Amino acid sequence: FIKTILSSYGLSSHFKHVFSNKGEFDEKGRLRVSYFHTQPHGCGICPTNLCKGKVMKEILSSEGISLSERKGGRRIVYVGDGGNDVCPSRLLGSSDVVMARKGY
Repeated sequence: FIKTILSSYGLSSHFKHVFSNKGEFDEKGRLRVSYFHTQPHGCGICPTNLCKGKVMKEILSSEGISLSERKGGRRIVYVGDGGNDVCPSRLLGSSDVVMARKGY
């Protein structure tokens, strides 16, 4: 549903990746949310359903980007809305930006 909201405001082109738990509406119009990770992810910080740090590492790796060896002024802007955004935020460097919801 995040992609739908971004699209409706014309913001999709400003975000390269969006990830969250999977959500679908059933035949009665009810939102059904399922776990992002179906196997244990091994993170002691995140809840069992989703380790955003693991997902961020996988996305960057698939693009050939190393968190520890970034060159060429590449920077990550991370946008989060809750406590489970602490894990990926801890992976970022001093030139990166974290945009967190107030209170986190």
